[in-house]
Amino acid sequence: MIVASVLVFTWKQEEVFAALTSLTIEPFESWGWIGTPTDQTASTTGSATDSSLGFLHMNCASDSSCNPATGNYPNVQVDVDTGDVNGYAWLGNASSTSGQAYSTGWLNFDPAPLPDASPFGDSSCPSGSKYPAPPCNSAQIDTSNQSEISGWARFESLSEAAPFTTGTPGDNDWGWVLLRGTNSADGQEYGVLYVDGTLEGWAFSGGGSLDLAQTTFDESVGFGWISFSAAAGGSPTGPTGGYLSTERGDVYVQDGIENPTGALSPAQFNATFLLLANGTIQNFVSEELGAGTFTDDTFGTIELPDATNNFTTELGSIDLTTLTTDVGGGENAFGDSVNTMTDFSSFTGNQFLDGSVYHVDGGSSPYTITDSITFTNGVALPTTGNNFDGRGTIVVEGDLTINANIFYNNSSLLHVDNLASIAWIVRGDLVIGPNVSHVVGAFFVLGDDSIGDGISDGQIQTLPASASQLAIYGMTMARSYDLQRSYEGQFGLDEPSELIYYDGRVLVNTPPGLQDLASTLPSFSAN
Repeated sequence: MIVASVLVFTWKQEEVFAALTSLTIEPFESWGWIGTPTDQTASTTGSATDSSLGFLHMNCASDSSCNPATGNYPNVQVDVDTGDVNGYAWLGNASSTSGQAYSTGWLNFDPAPLPDASPFGDSSCPSGSKYPAPPCNSAQIDTSNQSEISGWARFESLSEAAPFTTGTPGDNDWGWVLLRGTNSADGQEYGVLYVDGTLEGWAFSGGGSLDLAQTTFDESVGFGWISFSAAAGGSPTGPTGGYLSTERGDVYVQDGIENPTGALSPAQFNATFLLLANGTIQNFVSEELGAGTFTDDTFGTIELPDATNNFTTELGSIDLTTLTTDVGGGENAFGDSVNTMTDFSSFTGNQFLDGSVYHVDGGSSPYTITDSITFTNGVALPTTGNNFDGRGTIVVEGDLTINANIFYNNSSLLHVDNLASIAWIVRGDLVIGPNVSHVVGAFFVLGDDSIGDGISDGQIQTLPASASQLAIYGMTMARSYDLQRSYEGQFGLDEPSELIYYDGRVLVNTPPGLQDLASTLPSFSAN
C-alpha cells in the first residue's frame, strides 16, 4: 500500500518551498475549556455556558479582543530543545444572553516555587523548588519525546486571593494546576501533550486550604479538570476504534482496503484527494469529494520495487547498489558522500544530513532508534560549499524499529537546498513503537530479497497505543500494513489513530537516489 505518495496536483518547486517555509512562522495557538460541554443546550434558568469558567486562550497576548489586562503577559511558548514551557493563558467567558464577561484571569505556566518555609511546599522538593507535590518544577516538556508536558502552572487570581492574614500573597496552595499526574478515581495517568504546535490532553486544578494550619481543605477552591484542545468541550461521538487518515495526499492499495463499518463519523475522512486500488475499497472517504467519489477500485497494479525487478517499477527506479557503494573518496558514483554505520548510536539530538547517504549494515537486525532525532536545516548558501544541503537518505539492510520521536527543525532557510528532507529505504520490516507520536520522512519499506517467505516482507507495523496519535510527516510505501493503534482522539474530536501528512519535501529537496521516483509525480504551474 502506498499512502500519500501521489498528488492530484503539485506546485512548482519554488511554490512548494514557499508554502513549507510559511508553516514555520505560524504562531503557537491553542485553546482549553473548563466547564460543561459547549454543545450543551442552555436553559432559561441558568445556561450551562454561563456557569462554565470558559475558554483558556494560549495566544491571548497577541489578541486584544481577549486581553483586558496590561503588562507583560507573553503567549504560552514551548521549547522542545531545552524543555522550557512558559508564558500565560487567559481564562474568560461571557454570558450567552447578556454578553457580560466573566473572566478568571491569567494562568501562568512558569510560576515561582513557594518559599522554603511555606507549610504548603512538599518536603521532598529541594530548597528553592518547593512546589505542592512532585514534580518539583514548573511546566516542562520531555525533551526525549518532545511531547509530554508535566509540572505545575498556576492561576494568578487564585494564588493572590487566599484569606490568610499572614504571609505573602501567593504563599499558599491556591490556584495550582498539575499538568501530569494520576487520577485517584481510576488510577490512570492524565496529562498534557504538545502535538504539532498545539496542546492536547488534561490537567487538574485542585482545591486549597482554608487556613495556614491546613486543617481544612476545600475542593471548590480549585477549578477541576482542564481540557486542552483546538475544539474542546464537544460530546464524544464518532468512531469506536482507530482509523487511518492522510492529509494533502492520496491512498493507493494494490489489493484492497477496508475500514470497519461505522469507523468514521460524517466529519472524518481517510484521504484529501484520491482513493485508488486494484481491489475493493470499503468505508474509506475522500475529504474533497465525499464518500463514493474520486474513488477507483480498478486502477491497476503498481509493482513495488524489490530485488527481483532490480528495484525498478512504474514509479521509477532506485539504484541501491550504486547509491550505497563507495567508489573512492567516500563518495558513490553519483557524487554523494556514503557513510556506513552498524547502528544508530551516532544519530542523537540534532542531526545535519549534509546531502549524504547513510548505509546501515553489518550490525544486528532489527536496527533500533532509541533516542529522539531532529534533522536540521542547512545554514549556508550552496555557493559556500559547506553546511547547506539538508537532504539525506538512510538505507537500512534489515528490519528497523523506531522507539523515539523523529522531527524536522523549523529554523529559517537561506535557500531551498537548506531544507531538511530525509528518505528511509528499509530492506526489511518497519516497526514503530507505542510511545512514538511523531516521525518524519519518505519511508520505502521494501522487504528483503525473499519476498513471499513471510520474513521481513516489507511491512509497516504500528504497535498498540490508545493514548496517543501517530503522525507521519512525509509519505510511506510498503507491501503491507499492520496498524494496531486504537487512539480515538480526545474531547469528542474523533481523530485518526495514524495520520500521514504529505509535506512535499521529497519534491522540494529530493533525497539522494530518489530523483527518478520524484520525477513521476506531476508538476503544474500556478496557471
